[in-house]
Amino acid sequence: MIAAGTIFVKPQVLSLGFITLRVTAAVHLGTLLLRDYMLSRRAWLKILGTALVLVLLFLSVAGADALFDLRTRLFGPLLDG
Repeated sequence: MIAAGTIFVKPQVLSLGFITLRVTAAVHLGTLLLRDYMLSRRAWLKILGTALVLVLLFLSVAGADALFDLRTRLFGPLLDG
């Protein structure tokens, strides 16, 4: 059991609570984006698109680093001395 203040909560209940919170947040975000889309307000879509591009760019750089060991090749001489 995990202590939350003075109340003990089972891990299964805590996990269910976090899952429910995430589902609620996803539904809220979906309705917010759908409403703005229906009202032709595209600011959220531009922000979401930009965030998606940045996440994909970060993941591609991290993947290239893991694949080609770029960190050691590029910064190895700087870190050795």
